[in-house]
Amino acid sequence: MKIKKDWVYWLRWIILFPVAFIIGFIALFFLYWLIYLIFVDGNICSEISIQSFMNTFSPAIMTIIMVLIGYLIAPEHKFKTCIILALLLIIAFIIF
Repeated sequence: MKIKKDWVYWLRWIILFPVAFIIGFIALFFLYWLIYLIFVDGNICSEISIQSFMNTFSPAIMTIIMVLIGYLIAPEHKFKTCIILALLLIIAFIIF
């Protein structure tokens, strides 16, 4: 059985991880500034507590965002793609 797919199908598989990675970092950047503007400028908490919050939760937030973006980009096998992305990111965050 020969599977012939168009170039858009293969392009989506090629750009899946790089685009998910870039959007994950961009989302963290905006999330950091959103939290900073809401809490520090409102004098609710200090910058130190925000930094510890971001250090603690940024891997989980980035993993969730990257998995969701990967789900949207993947042309098929979306659930398997999400599991593989999540496992790769968890391993990367443990190692680094």
